[in-house]
Amino acid sequence: MKYIALLCLLSISAFADDSLVQGSLNGAAMMLRQADASGAALGQAQLQIVDQGKVWQTKKAKYEADNSAAIKETADYTAALNRHQAWGETLLPEIDRYNGQCSGTGDQSYVNQCNTWKGNLQPLQVRFNQEKSQIDAWKGQLTPKISEVSQRHDSLQAEWNQMSNAAAENQRQVLAYLAKREQIIREMQLLVDGFNQRCALAAAGGNKELASETCGEAFDGNTVHAIHIPDVPSPQWRAWGASAN
Repeated sequence: MKYIALLCLLSISAFADDSLVQGSLNGAAMMLRQADASGAALGQAQLQIVDQGKVWQTKKAKYEADNSAAIKETADYTAALNRHQAWGETLLPEIDRYNGQCSGTGDQSYVNQCNTWKGNLQPLQVRFNQEKSQIDAWKGQLTPKISEVSQRHDSLQAEWNQMSNAAAENQRQVLAYLAKREQIIREMQLLVDGFNQRCALAAAGGNKELASETCGEAFDGNTVHAIHIPDVPSPQWRAWGASAN
């Protein structure tokens, strides 16, 4: 990792003057900017995932409405089919009885009775066949509708899995970015603290030449001015669910 180079630079700078320390700090600050650039890219990726999630929620709401309608229509179709089948359980046996009893010849009373029976059964049979055709047509329309809704469910689930995986990968990379960032800042602080301690010790000995050599511009001949790490910007990434400023 790049911050390994910073660790090596810090060890070399352990006994350096303020100009070398400042150079090390500048190098660390550049590494921090590079890390933050990757953090910014991760933040943009996060926003894209969030936007995808909003679109997914809209599609999910539409699917749930259509699925509820399909479930209701399926229940209505099933109820109509059950009523039709129950009607058939009484009508069809009666038609069979008519065919069995009125297929031969007989006296006028027999003929009249069969004609009356036929006159009662025929309109019922016509209505029964019409209803069967309507139910069959209904099934033909309902079957692809149910299939389409089911396919949308599978598609939504696949999209959700993809977004979940993308979010998990984004989180993994962000944790690595934040850890690297903290390491760089920690090493910058150690570098500054080490320099300030060495400078203070050199100045405390009363040897202004040694203090000047050790502290450089941090020692004005009489007073040691401690150096500090540059202002560190906030991480270029927001936690999941945080609102943008």
